[in-house]
Amino acid sequence: MLSPLAFGVGMLTTAGLITISLAFYAWRHRATPGGKAFLVLTLAAGVWSLGYLAELIAPTLEDKVFWGKVQYFGIVLVPYGWLTLSLQITDQGRWFRPRWHGLLLLVPLLTVLLVWTTERHGLVWATIALDSSGPFPALSFTYGLFFWVNWVSAQAQLLVGTVLLIRRLWRLPHLYRWQLGLLVTASLAPWVGNLAYIFKLMPIPNLDPTPFGFAVSALVQAWSIFRYRFLDIRPVARKAVVDGL
Repeated sequence: MLSPLAFGVGMLTTAGLITISLAFYAWRHRATPGGKAFLVLTLAAGVWSLGYLAELIAPTLEDKVFWGKVQYFGIVLVPYGWLTLSLQITDQGRWFRPRWHGLLLLVPLLTVLLVWTTERHGLVWATIALDSSGPFPALSFTYGLFFWVNWVSAQAQLLVGTVLLIRRLWRLPHLYRWQLGLLVTASLAPWVGNLAYIFKLMPIPNLDPTPFGFAVSALVQAWSIFRYRFLDIRPVARKAVVDGL
């Protein structure tokens, strides 16, 4: 039977390999509608997974803190990538002007800057310690004010993206509805995992399942976008809505 640490390492290795492989695939097919947004999403999820893997196996507190900070290059971009992809899937991308990109990236960029300097001000991690009470040594934080600012911003982007997909779900022809329904269901996996980790509801203490949830979600998204050209159904959906009216 695998130890909790071995299970976590295996889970994160799998998640990292899945997301990085999908990022390479998305790069080769970036001209596909939604391809660039999917590239951002999978690359960010890959950095998060592999950074977290390095944190788990790092031998010292200083090493774990370093890799904990590296993860934030991915953590802050995952919600942005999800929202951008959802806007394109739901044919709302035309409203997404460059200035909105800048506004949505403001909090993520500030978060990265503040997490790398958090020892000076405690705005992201107020305290940092090594928790050895669980099945493996892990970082333990008390969160500062800006951690929650970024968390609320990230959850809002994930929520808006998911709501857009659910709204589109009911307007699609039956032929395509199940595909989008599967996509919406898959999007809930990382969300539930992150909430369970933040509020310490996981059966394995100190193990964050969110990166693996994003890897599973990304597989479903890749299948929809590249295998079935999901974004190409937008003209079909628009015609169906017009016919219904």
